[in-house]
Amino acid sequence: MKRRTNGEGSVRYNSSKKLYEARFQTRLEDGTLKRYSFYGKTSKEALGKMHQGQTRAKQNRPVVDVKLRLGDWFADWSENALELSNRKQTTKDLYRTLAKHILNHPIASKELTKILPSQIEKFFSDLKARELSGSTIRNIYAILSALFNDAIREKKISENPLTLVSRPKRTRTEARYLTAAEVRSVLENAQNLRYRTALQLIAATGLRRGEALALRWGDIDLSGRSLRVRATLARTKMGLNVTPPKTESAHRQVPLTDAMVEVLKFHRIAQDQEKAAGGNKYIDKGFVFATETGEPVDPRNLFRALITAARKAGISDIGLHTLRHSAATTMLEAGIPIHVVSRIIGHSGINITVDVYGHVSDEASRSAIEALGDSMS
Repeated sequence: MKRRTNGEGSVRYNSSKKLYEARFQTRLEDGTLKRYSFYGKTSKEALGKMHQGQTRAKQNRPVVDVKLRLGDWFADWSENALELSNRKQTTKDLYRTLAKHILNHPIASKELTKILPSQIEKFFSDLKARELSGSTIRNIYAILSALFNDAIREKKISENPLTLVSRPKRTRTEARYLTAAEVRSVLENAQNLRYRTALQLIAATGLRRGEALALRWGDIDLSGRSLRVRATLARTKMGLNVTPPKTESAHRQVPLTDAMVEVLKFHRIAQDQEKAAGGNKYIDKGFVFATETGEPVDPRNLFRALITAARKAGISDIGLHTLRHSAATTMLEAGIPIHVVSRIIGHSGINITVDVYGHVSDEASRSAIEALGDSMS
């Protein structure tokens, strides 16, 4: 065996493998020493591999990459890194749901260290061919990014191939919305439904479904004609969860019209009467919109109420977000500046508002040019 200076390792010919073997040892984070072997047809080749491993060790990277398939790593990652992360439960559930697109693709059977940027690009090309939405594809990109980054953090691999792949572009998707007359028709047909006031509030403010259902009376200032968004409610595998809004921009104060204030006053009186009639069966948790026993409202039940009213109004292809989009569209068509609308509805950036409501901003641009032309005539 050819000796080398201390710390550089050693090289010898391994007769059983009929290859040259270069070895060195390094101290792990837990203080233990671990020896690594690198093989080559020549001593130069073996030493070259060893030197790469030594460089990785000095950079606090894994000396050798672990042979681990992407699909197997996702199973481990989902149970540990994802579950223990500070992501919202709804995000965790979404990631696990969208992971089927990764796990059902041939890329899932490839080893992490052998996945090439071109193979990832082919994967995203296949997703686009299946006509998945732009937001879904961007979320899948985020999942892959987390998978590779955590694999590096756990020293499974040393490089992230996704850094060489462009993030899918945000596509401009114009929102489905109703005219003011259609919104009125839906609300009129919801007149006798339990959650009519919740539908009316979303239509009047542009609140998200979860934001409206998470409201407590302490969030509403009837005398000041405003409400404050402090939380959001969603159904997860753990049940109904109330959590803080995902972004800082979602924490906001939203003004209320005089008419909406009156509606909420009547709603509170009705709720107090229901509370008194319910006796010990009603547990008051302070929610503005609650079940007959005071529990928070399941978003699915609010959706069913909307669908019932919409069918009576002869309107199809509608969701709770449609009321939100209708509110934003009405504000923009009324000439409210887009940055003000963006703040009211809680978008994280005005660019999102422009992407979603481009049809309105385009019309506003035309009106502005025509007004300019009239002034010069």
